[in-house]
Amino acid sequence: MSTHPPVTATRDRPATRADRLTLQGHKLMYHPERVARWLRGDPTWPIYVDVCPTSLCNHHCSMCFYNHIASRRASMPREMMLRLPHELAEVGVLSLVYAGDGEPLVHPDTPGAVAEARRAGIDVGLSTNGALLTDASIEGLARDLTWVRFSINGSDPASYRRVHGCGPDDFDRVLDSIGRMASARDACGSAVTIGVQFIVLPDNHDHIGDLVQRVRQAGGDYFVVKFCYVHPNSDQGANDTLSQRAKQYDRLAPILDLADETFNVTLRDPTVPCEDRDYTVCYGLDFIGYIHADARVHTCLSYHDDESLSLGSLHDKTFGQVWDGPKRWEVKRRLARLDKRTCQPACRHHEINKYLWALKHPGSHVNFI
Repeated sequence: MSTHPPVTATRDRPATRADRLTLQGHKLMYHPERVARWLRGDPTWPIYVDVCPTSLCNHHCSMCFYNHIASRRASMPREMMLRLPHELAEVGVLSLVYAGDGEPLVHPDTPGAVAEARRAGIDVGLSTNGALLTDASIEGLARDLTWVRFSINGSDPASYRRVHGCGPDDFDRVLDSIGRMASARDACGSAVTIGVQFIVLPDNHDHIGDLVQRVRQAGGDYFVVKFCYVHPNSDQGANDTLSQRAKQYDRLAPILDLADETFNVTLRDPTVPCEDRDYTVCYGLDFIGYIHADARVHTCLSYHDDESLSLGSLHDKTFGQVWDGPKRWEVKRRLARLDKRTCQPACRHHEINKYLWALKHPGSHVNFI
């Protein structure tokens, strides 16, 4: 059976907003000073932090990666939401994304927190299903966000409603919001990148070509298709086989022809990601942070439902105090003892780990550049 590399439709054309948003791999090569400090063993602070404002969601997606913790319900206090971006900026965090196991826009203070992150000088992204966007929130978000990614996991109203577990009008409402976000971006001269992420399921992509065209016509910058990988603790059953994903890949490939001079289309590799784990230590834990809606700080998203692997709570400490506290070193030692081959298939730290492992364990001929 043939294998399929990750494909992004590209041509000889000027760079677009979508081109500037690297959709795969890692970006540590753009932060040599941070990496050099880490190599010397100096104190390190995350470059990127994932913030979950709330674990509540207005949709009930059938393939939700977080369905195994659906019983947990929490939301950050308003005061914490608005001060957190400034605490992150104080320790040198360069970017944050509002996402997590709920819908960020269920929290009423997420647009205000995005504005605070912008004031603090942090690049800020938003991952959303988009159904709760209003004219007022769109205007501010278009001005303050670095990027926004809409999660659309049905290619027509019927499949969207079935997968998302939502009302009959949400599909068209979300696509309309993409158009309104693009119009607001153009009106205020913003550079916000607007994209769509689509998770492939057996019966949700019959009309994906039409969906890609609608996103492009609405003013979106990119459309990325990923294959579904469930959390090891999920009750959704096993992941699809490679043969099943390869067939889906071949069926989806024609959408790559829908890219043009201003619109990027990416179709991810159907093979199970992160199989080539040649490293035995997760070095990426020093560069990424995760903050749950109940204010617990973690370094590993895979284990954010394990309270024993939390670094501490922001209810009684600042982010800097938690990150630099003794619990972080205990958690790192515990995670270091885990067999990396047992980690979830899709790991945020994987590409970072490969890069840092090569730096820590260079070959014998590295001077022959």
